[in-house]
Amino acid sequence: DGQCDIGDVDLALNAGANLISFFALPEDGDYSVGNIFGPLNENAIKIFGESSVALQLGDGSWVGSLTDVSDDDGYWLITADADVLEVQGLPTAPVSYSANEGNNLFSYPHLYSQGIAEGLDGTTADGNVLAIYGEGGMTALVDGEWYGSITGFEGGSGYWFVASSSFNNFEYNVPTGTAARLAHTLPEVPENLSFNQSVHQYFYMISDASVAGYELNTGDWIVAYNDDVVVGARQYKSGQMIDLPIMGQMTDTDTRDVNDLTSGYCKPGDIPTIKVHRTNGEIIEMVVTSNDGSSVEYQSIGHTFVTLSDIVLPNTVSLHDAYPNPFNPSTTISYNVPSDMNVNLSVYDLRGRLVAELVNGFHEARGVSDPYMAVWNADMQSSGIYFVRLTAGTTVQNQKIMLIK
Repeated sequence: DGQCDIGDVDLALNAGANLISFFALPEDGDYSVGNIFGPLNENAIKIFGESSVALQLGDGSWVGSLTDVSDDDGYWLITADADVLEVQGLPTAPVSYSANEGNNLFSYPHLYSQGIAEGLDGTTADGNVLAIYGEGGMTALVDGEWYGSITGFEGGSGYWFVASSSFNNFEYNVPTGTAARLAHTLPEVPENLSFNQSVHQYFYMISDASVAGYELNTGDWIVAYNDDVVVGARQYKSGQMIDLPIMGQMTDTDTRDVNDLTSGYCKPGDIPTIKVHRTNGEIIEMVVTSNDGSSVEYQSIGHTFVTLSDIVLPNTVSLHDAYPNPFNPSTTISYNVPSDMNVNLSVYDLRGRLVAELVNGFHEARGVSDPYMAVWNADMQSSGIYFVRLTAGTTVQNQKIMLIK
């Protein structure tokens, strides 16, 4: 179009929510919402900043606390239909940012893309950022490495920086390459598993996913449901940490018919159902376990690290009824533990004297359907009442058994 690339922002917009920013803004300094988004006419419905909002009244006029676009901010732009937004002007870089602890919605002020580490290494954000959310994807810092579907920053996109502590005077490193976009790495979601982007998105960072004790296959789809509505999907790739997006419902009635795009999606406090659609056509409902024991409830923004398995783990230590009971001369004692812990299983007589120590050692958590078992052969003991004591972690449970000869 005759415009220098670094001063020409061309944003392809989807119907619904788009997370955008500007690497160039008008040369005349008119950054008003009406000037920047005016070319979209009534197709532009609403704009959310980090703590501000602008609503189009339907006649080209805007109301709200967001009056001007800034070079350091990202924005959620709600559109009724797919469109293209063009903004021409002067490049915004370099831009200096200040971050508060928690979530910060930033722009990316360069046309050319770069990797996450490439953009942050050596800056004031380096070491102070735990995770970065984009439109439908995220990346998290784990043991000094970045994991997730967002592999880098791209011109025209906005990003949520999750800061562990506040920092100032942050500037992205200048890109060393000249690629406007990073290589596309995410496969297209099948139509039957498709979902719409929302301004409210939560992520399960899946560190491990298995069925019957075996890792999922590359090509399997991990799908999030709220009741029977698909609210997120990501294809599994072996050996990688998977960021599963979970979309929330946009409930603001001022977004008009766009609300229909997220009807039935998650609300805070919902726990989505996770299913694996395997390459062989099998569909398996999974059990979600938080890596740190925290809640897996949906929130309007954030992430949590989880594992997925088809094995249902017990919630508590359980000592099951010995069988047979009464017995002669042996009985089987089964039990479950909800997490990895040390376990002692012993038998005592009526006087409280230790008769037999059946188990003493470290146990890993097993599924409810796969309890641990121990057999006590009492052929050397006399008839009478005995007590089985299970000590697992801080839990102690007892059971009375009877030997009859």
